[in-house]
Amino acid sequence: MATKATRARVPNVPNLFSRSYTTSRGERRRLFYIRFRDWKGIDREVPAGDVLGTAKELRNDLLGKNRLHHDFDADTIPGLTFSQWADHYLALKRTITSYDRYVLACTPLKRYFGDLALRSLTASRVQGYCVDRQQSTTRFGTAPSPATINRELLCLRAMLILAERDRLIDHRPHLEMLQEHNLRDRIATPDEFYRLHGAMPEHMRPVLLLMKELGLRISEAVGLYSSQIDWHDRTIILTAASTKTKRARILPMNDEVEQALQSLAHDQPAGRLFWHHGRPMTRHHFSDHFARACKQLGIQGLWIHDLRGTFVTEKLAAGHDRTLVQRITGHASPMAFDRYVRPDLKDLHRVVKHTDR
Repeated sequence: MATKATRARVPNVPNLFSRSYTTSRGERRRLFYIRFRDWKGIDREVPAGDVLGTAKELRNDLLGKNRLHHDFDADTIPGLTFSQWADHYLALKRTITSYDRYVLACTPLKRYFGDLALRSLTASRVQGYCVDRQQSTTRFGTAPSPATINRELLCLRAMLILAERDRLIDHRPHLEMLQEHNLRDRIATPDEFYRLHGAMPEHMRPVLLLMKELGLRISEAVGLYSSQIDWHDRTIILTAASTKTKRARILPMNDEVEQALQSLAHDQPAGRLFWHHGRPMTRHHFSDHFARACKQLGIQGLWIHDLRGTFVTEKLAAGHDRTLVQRITGHASPMAFDRYVRPDLKDLHRVVKHTDR
């Protein structure tokens, strides 16, 4: 996480300010911005990039326009509502693979802010949104988790950054993320997985197997195409576009996975492997059936993503190299990978039980 930013005036250059901060990688960064009161009496704050020379040129241009009574609001859309901007933003994201997630995040935002003028969005209104969301209920009858609300806030931040760059708003309000308490220690026991595998619909069982045996994310598993399977090398090829980290991965198949996918590939020689009622299967289709199966079997506290943690924990407990396991899961950093290492007390006992003699 970046350190707290420090703000200062640029010496000998009126109306020009800088904001300095240190990134999570220890790199020192400085951004410039211009502040002035225009001829209408409106206080303006304009981003000016990270190059001092360019910032000075932009400052001179803005102040010159101000002396000539330039209408800085001429290019804005005064009546633009939040919902209208959200629809425009979603239209720009329509071609990306994670479009459904943007729609999911925008839905409660549009419902709350609705016809509010985009320029009227303030930090206090965003805080009100967070309070309202925490008091609402999801389709499962529970309150949305802090992680869910934070994903919505990240989407809101991206929307406001684009609006600021298009000069639709003078500056975007501060967005404070909620504290997440999402560390998990749950994995699926062999008995739980066996029972779940039998309770899931037959066409969904290979997805369950992929997550447990190869540590795939649910979106990576349900979105597989026949063309991504190399039967000669017994591998699954995940393209950069299909992964969360935008990094390609090549995963070896074990006998169970290969046998499960062979029958599907025979039925679907081209295109998507997994279908549900005549449509390509989605993560939501699978999630609903997984939750239903857990409830039916009386399995409590197990989430779909815990199958990924089950893969990591079992492979490390079996003595496999940590780096190789992370290469298969595709985690971007060791810190992210560590969240999926969930040893139980028996695993810890095994570590201290053996002593060299």
